[in-house]
Amino acid sequence: MLASTTRKSRGFASWSSLTARRSRMRWLLRRSPCIGVVYSARDAADALRLVNRRKVDLAVVDANLPGLDGVDLARVLTRFDRPPAIIFIADDRTRALDAFEVGAVDFLLGEVSPARFAQSLQRVQRLAVAEPPATQPRHSPHTRNASALRIPIDPLASSVRWLQAEGDYVRAYTATGSLLMNVSMSNLVEAWGHARIVRIHRSYGVQLAAVSEMRVRGNGYVVVVDGRELPVSRRSVQVLKERLVGG
Repeated sequence: MLASTTRKSRGFASWSSLTARRSRMRWLLRRSPCIGVVYSARDAADALRLVNRRKVDLAVVDANLPGLDGVDLARVLTRFDRPPAIIFIADDRTRALDAFEVGAVDFLLGEVSPARFAQSLQRVQRLAVAEPPATQPRHSPHTRNASALRIPIDPLASSVRWLQAEGDYVRAYTATGSLLMNVSMSNLVEAWGHARIVRIHRSYGVQLAAVSEMRVRGNGYVVVVDGRELPVSRRSVQVLKERLVGG
C-alpha cells in the first residue's frame, strides 16, 4: 500500500489528450518520496490493461476521459481484489459527487499546486494505514466501499444540505440524493466548517445557507431545510441563532 514507510509504492496516472496536465501530474508523482514507479495510460482501456499487468497502489484519473470516462474506469477498478486508491482531477466541480460515490480519496480542480497534491497523497497514506488487513472483509454492510469513504472529499461540502448520524456513520444529504460516510459527525463538521456546515444536535448538522427558517416546536426549536424539520439541541440554539444572523 502507499502508506508503507519501508519502500516506495507504485503510482499510476491516466489522462486524456491533455498533454500539459498529464506531464505536470507525472512530475508531481515522481517528485514525491512515497511514490516509486509511475505509469501513464492513454485512455481507460489502456489503464485497465496496465492494472492487470502491474501492481498499482494509486490511480490519478481524469474525470472526463474519452470513451469509458474516469468515473466508469473507477467503478471497474473498485472491483479488483486489491483496488488502487483513486484521486480524481477535473476542470470543474460537477463531477465531485460522482467521484465521491465511487470512493475516491480526493478530488482536484484545475491546475494543481505541489502543496495541494501533497495533501492528496497524505490522505491516501492515512487511508492506507487505516485499511483493514486483506483477510478481513473490505466492504461494510452499509456501503459498497466504506474504507474508501473514511476521508470525505472537500468539494462535496459545498453541495451538502444537511447531515444525519446513523450509528458510527454519517449520511450527507444533497439536492440530488445522499451518501453514507464512515466518519464521525464531530470530525466531519470540523473538516467542513469552512463550508459553513455546523452541528445543531447530537445527530444532525446543517449547511447554514440551506436553513430557510428556525421555529419553535414544542419545548424546543427546529430548523427547516428543504421542507424538512431538523431538531436543534438546547445547547446549540444560541450559537445557531448567532451564526444564522452573522454568517
